[in-house]
Amino acid sequence: MASFFYTLNYVWNLYTTIREKFHSCYSGYSVQFSNRVKTSAKVIALSSCLVPLLLMTPVFIKGNLSQCQANFTKPYRCLLMHTGALYLTSDQLISSSCSLWHTYQIIVFLSTFLLTLLSTSVMVVRARRIYRRVVSAHGYLGNEQRTLFQVMDRRMVLYPLVFVLCWGPAVTLALLRVFRPLTRHGLVIVVLYILQALTAASQGFLNCLVYGWTCAHLRRASLKFF
Repeated sequence: MASFFYTLNYVWNLYTTIREKFHSCYSGYSVQFSNRVKTSAKVIALSSCLVPLLLMTPVFIKGNLSQCQANFTKPYRCLLMHTGALYLTSDQLISSSCSLWHTYQIIVFLSTFLLTLLSTSVMVVRARRIYRRVVSAHGYLGNEQRTLFQVMDRRMVLYPLVFVLCWGPAVTLALLRVFRPLTRHGLVIVVLYILQALTAASQGFLNCLVYGWTCAHLRRASLKFF
């Protein structure tokens, strides 16, 4: 979940950067790039670590006391989001208490995913609108400006796209565990587990690439148009 909040933090920084340049352009102030980190940005970054920890603390405490995770640690240690064992043996039956906390964990995961995806999509759309308004404010839209629109649109859509691709298998598994827990899905579940192990761990690396790529282009465009 921390990666979800950091993704949201990345997109928020992108949106606020474009918004500040837009306001400075129409206020008549010169555009200044500062390396200083604002207090609000520090608070958001710190909250990205603390909020997931607070949400999962009851699961850690109760899970350790009841040994809810003891039977599933070794076979699934490569999964960042463990949604449950593929097949339960006779010695892996989950107690009602552990089942309740496991369901809570999955619901928090799905809620955080949905919140992050919706917030990211909204901020990307708003940042795109502001960027278009700024470029269009000069009164002339040539081939160069239209090309910039297309490039920026593709780069902005990478944020939600990377997010969905990396966590899509884990979210699908979580939804199946919540809404169809007793159904055996066979090969589909096996494929989703393999995809989750490969994609979920790649989000941080891909986010860094997308964030650096987009910010570099945004800075060049800002120096040119603002």
